[in-house]
Amino acid sequence: MKTLHIKVRNKETYDHLLWFLEKFNEDEIQFLEGKTTFTSIKKDLNEELRAIDSEESTLMELDEFDKELDEIITKNEN
Repeated sequence: MKTLHIKVRNKETYDHLLWFLEKFNEDEIQFLEGKTTFTSIKKDLNEELRAIDSEESTLMELDEFDKELDEIITKNEN
């Protein structure tokens, strides 16, 4: 097996390349998780912020989280 790392400079080229690579089956090509980059972390954080702003996600105090977690653990211990 050989591994290839590719750096693509623009989104259109990246999208075309990804479209092409997805045509192969898993026996031919396997996508490997790359190391975490600033861009991927930024994307994840922006998605979290969007969820909070749209009220799909909510925030809670640490004490409230601990209490809720204790209740879940107690409920599932039985």
